[in-house]
Amino acid sequence: MVQCLGVRLIIAFCVIGLSAGMCFAEAEREAAHPIAELDASAHYERNWYLAMGTANYHPRLRDSEAQIDRRLNAPLGWLPFWKEPATSKDRRDRFMLWGLSLGIGRDMTPRTSLMLWINGATGAVKNKERYGPVRTDIRFSRTSASLSLEGFFYPWDKVDYGRQADTHGTERVRVALTNAKPYISLATGYSFIRSEGSAKFKLPVVGTVLQQTEKYDHHMMQVSPRIGVELPLSQRTSLTAAAVYYFFWGHSREYNGPSLSVAFRRRF
Repeated sequence: MVQCLGVRLIIAFCVIGLSAGMCFAEAEREAAHPIAELDASAHYERNWYLAMGTANYHPRLRDSEAQIDRRLNAPLGWLPFWKEPATSKDRRDRFMLWGLSLGIGRDMTPRTSLMLWINGATGAVKNKERYGPVRTDIRFSRTSASLSLEGFFYPWDKVDYGRQADTHGTERVRVALTNAKPYISLATGYSFIRSEGSAKFKLPVVGTVLQQTEKYDHHMMQVSPRIGVELPLSQRTSLTAAAVYYFFWGHSREYNGPSLSVAFRRRF
């Protein structure tokens, strides 16, 4: 039932987002100088883009950390030499929470574009310790997937890829830097995150004497304002870098937080 609802939300979201983008494009063409804008738009080459990128996430993780303290560290903290297990928070603090993204997009006007993203990430934190005859195996894992639509606005026009033609070496670097363009964007979409934790306590000969596993599936909508810059690398490729902040509807204490993303684009 939840998965069907999620699929419906994705379809509705994509249709609404594309319609809004087209309306936004039309409104811009009819801005302050209608004749000039319409003439420029009529001759504007609207390219498609493929993109691949990665992002480093820094979520709050307050709910999961409180639960780990309540279920593990508080009951077992009285034991001599008890060592609190490493968690996703430790990986976050070392900037080790990464995800991958694939996107397809299209220019809408000389200053706007849309891109549809598929994002995914997975990882696990494993802890194995020995306390006298007792051996522990404690693990925390997360898997996430999301589908989102991002609208871009370039206040000072977009990158002019043509300026990279017939440039080499330091000249290409200089032209690329002077041709870099800042942008602001807003992305929104659907996210699925699965969190799982397991703990095993083992004794020699006997084997596992205590085992507990907990799993949580979260289906959420999210929105993320972004500010970034696009740097041309060639006549068809560019590099984008952006600062992002995620807001989730539901479980905000766990998943809200900043992110830094980098992506390569190729136009065709």
